[in-house]
Amino acid sequence: MVTRKQQCIENKAADQVRKNIKRFMLAAFGLLLSLFIIFLSIKYSDTIKEWKQYGFLGLFAGCFLTNASIFMPTISIALVVSCAYSLNPFLCGIIGGFGTACGELVGYAFGRSGRAVMGNNRFFNRIETFTGKYAFLSVLLFSFLPIPIFDIVGVACGISRVKVAYFFTPCVIGKVIKMIIIAYFSSKFNISPLESF
Repeated sequence: MVTRKQQCIENKAADQVRKNIKRFMLAAFGLLLSLFIIFLSIKYSDTIKEWKQYGFLGLFAGCFLTNASIFMPTISIALVVSCAYSLNPFLCGIIGGFGTACGELVGYAFGRSGRAVMGNNRFFNRIETFTGKYAFLSVLLFSFLPIPIFDIVGVACGISRVKVAYFFTPCVIGKVIKMIIIAYFSSKFNISPLESF
């Protein structure tokens, strides 16, 4: 005969198994989505220079797709620079920044799937601790800097269960400011990197 205590323990264990399966499925989906985006980026890299012919919509789509890949260097800055050459640089910065911030939500969602995604290493633990304590400031700082470490910050914020608004808002602010500066200076000095591809 099963006692009430044993039944409660079995229910908790079953709930934990369901949660672990859900986390694994979410992590697997995020990884597959990222690999699919990387595959598309490589396969259609020749057509990326044609995205700018679609104007601001092509810029947004290109920035979103290139930043939705996790831990893969992207060319969103090159897209913004290329579009700023022929379109309004201020609007290119805003739209490109917003598109890249939306793409970073994939890394955040990947991190929400659980700690098992990144494993246990000192470097990541430090970033997770920093982003957990100073979420708004750290996301704003790292999203503004043109360094490829932001994917790790997004995953750390997801693992730390930082609210989406506390991740997305400073991400948009930092990315938009960065892209406006890049678009402005590239148009001022007539830089268009995709023309040379």
